[in-house]
Amino acid sequence: MPESNKYEWGEGVFTLLSWFKKDKVKNARVLVAGAGALGNEVVKNLALFGVGHIYVCDFDQIEISNLTRSVLFREEDAYNHAYKAEIVAKRAKEINPQIEVTPIVGNLFSEVGFGLYKAVDVIIGCLDSRIARYQLNRLSLRAGKTWIDGSIENLTAVVTVYTPGVSCYECG
Repeated sequence: MPESNKYEWGEGVFTLLSWFKKDKVKNARVLVAGAGALGNEVVKNLALFGVGHIYVCDFDQIEISNLTRSVLFREEDAYNHAYKAEIVAKRAKEINPQIEVTPIVGNLFSEVGFGLYKAVDVIIGCLDSRIARYQLNRLSLRAGKTWIDGSIENLTAVVTVYTPGVSCYECG
């Protein structure tokens, strides 16, 4: 048996938190839209937290300029023109080998089936395009899923939660 399977992730830590629902987190399915700087941090933290199923979608390749703000990327990734989603998924599995991380190299709107949007529990948007946010908003609403929009506006971080029937990116 591999070394990583001899223990349960979070053993001795999460059990100290009476409110922590380990099975719920372990069985959670999260779609992370965007694998750049913010997507790196989100996926890293989801892996550390033990979220069981993470889907990472991005069509971009890693560039040297990404290295100063993306903890999961390395210099060789940029020189090899590696895809962000693939590297983020690989490094998240290195952090926590007990989770499933699926990279999706493609466009969230034309190459990802609607069934994935319906299958996940929550969508976390780490996108830098307003047009992409509008499209993600519409897909999330159609799928009936909450999406968390994370962004950087100038030097300010912004996090907004959009819940179907309650709030909407376009309405704001």
